[in-house]
Amino acid sequence: MIDKLICAITIICLISVFSCSKNEKTNDEPVEGNTMQIKKSLQQLATMKIYFGHQSVGYNIMDGIQNILKENPDSTLNIVETRDAKDFSQPVFAHSSNGRNLDPETKISDFVAAINNGIGNKADVAFFKFCYVDFNKSTDITQLFEKYKTEMAKLEQQNPETLFVHVTVPLTSESGLKGFIKKILGRDNNPERARFNNIIKETYKPSLIFDLAGYEATYPDGKQRYSTKGKEKILYLVPDYTHDGGHLNDTGRRIIAEKLINFIANLQRGN
Repeated sequence: MIDKLICAITIICLISVFSCSKNEKTNDEPVEGNTMQIKKSLQQLATMKIYFGHQSVGYNIMDGIQNILKENPDSTLNIVETRDAKDFSQPVFAHSSNGRNLDPETKISDFVAAINNGIGNKADVAFFKFCYVDFNKSTDITQLFEKYKTEMAKLEQQNPETLFVHVTVPLTSESGLKGFIKKILGRDNNPERARFNNIIKETYKPSLIFDLAGYEATYPDGKQRYSTKGKEKILYLVPDYTHDGGHLNDTGRRIIAEKLINFIANLQRGN
């Protein structure tokens, strides 16, 4: 009798898992980017000076860009892991670790330090990203965003030659029975990430936002993986894009890398 009860509860849980993830058609372009578009975008990036501060998911994305470069051996895009201002004397896609995980304010201050140490006004484009581990139930979303907004505004004013763009916070998949249990226990932190991401979208121009979270939650057919909490829409990382529920696998990093390449290539001042 007890075994049957456990089995029944398990089935109910699994049904609940699948019912809480919904699909919504979006207008995103197909997963496999047009080959000629990627080549054109790589050519554009090869003429630019770019700085990207990040942690582990950022390394996933940079690995994806390196894989795309292997498929385009004619590209002259120069990728260097550095935050040394001397490396910005010529076109470069520079990237480096930024701040400490679990402490999002250090990521703001470390990015500010990198820009103030000489990257500012040398880089054409500069940005950094938070990590999914930076957000939990104790995160003061309002306070964190106010610090972010204030510091980014200062950087924009002090470095008019550099275009600063914004990146939404990456997600976790919370799939399967383990994910369902985390939701029940209140350990799913995607709602906090969604709150921060929504404020970013409400504050900055869409053309200046790389919607990492949106791309992570979008299936190859253009539908999105999400659940609703009241009127709030909570996005979730597509399980097929991750090997551990948060970091990007080969499929995920390739998709995000293509999106980032095209995003940077299409950036224009004044938009």
